[in-house]
Amino acid sequence: MRSLFCNFFGHKLLVKRNVTSHFREYECSVCKLELTNDDKGRKTSLTPHLREVNETLFNFYNKKHPVV
Repeated sequence: MRSLFCNFFGHKLLVKRNVTSHFREYECSVCKLELTNDDKGRKTSLTPHLREVNETLFNFYNKKHPVV
């Protein structure tokens, strides 16, 4: 039923996590589909490999840009 709603009306994406200022992880509030940005800025499914890449990028970015 949830995916049927998303098929008709589209996903209601919420930002789940800001990886960097350019990369984000999204989650549909209806069907819980997880998406992320690819290297061209398009949204793509969040696979385990991309989740690991985002985590590494997040750690690297935070080391270079510490929150004061």
